[in-house]
Amino acid sequence: MTAPASKLLQPITVGPLELKNRIMFPPLTTGYEERDGSIGERSLAFYERLARGGVSYIVIGDVAPVMTASPTPKLATDAQIPTFKALADAVHKHGAKVALQLFHPEYDVPGVGRMVMGSMAAAKAAQEAKAAGDEETFAAKMAESNEVRKQAYAKLLPRIHNGAIVLLHSTSETNARILDELLTKWEEAGYTFGALTELAQ
Repeated sequence: MTAPASKLLQPITVGPLELKNRIMFPPLTTGYEERDGSIGERSLAFYERLARGGVSYIVIGDVAPVMTASPTPKLATDAQIPTFKALADAVHKHGAKVALQLFHPEYDVPGVGRMVMGSMAAAKAAQEAKAAGDEETFAAKMAESNEVRKQAYAKLLPRIHNGAIVLLHSTSETNARILDELLTKWEEAGYTFGALTELAQ
């Protein structure tokens, strides 16, 4: 009888794909990417270290084919192709295979992201104006922040429906800022929250 440990290290063929062992690194949001979503030195070093350590199959998580506000990898422009090629070359050098998990949002992520961040920027400018004693600018910037935030939710909330799956990453500053308000709006729409065990009953 083959020991589990030795079986784990044996090669395996999955369709046309030949893997040197059965160790896989699943898709995971690392937050190591550059601000534009390209694969930078920190991200490259992370995945190459996995391949060098013996992982045979690496899946890069949450790769968006559009420019989003989320802190995830992005392969949305030709300019980003060389960084992903460098990643593939780095892991191939150690005999590992690499794949991408596509993250394609249902709603207008670039638009909503810009709106939310714009609302935050206006709110910050309002607080700075208030601290400086400029009440007129404070009022104007707060009105701007509230209006942009209202527009963002007008885009986001209609996409919520029975059966919808909503994924909010803990690495996103935007998600952290809007979470409380978003949950409140869902409750106002009649949704309730519970554990998975309760939903399965």
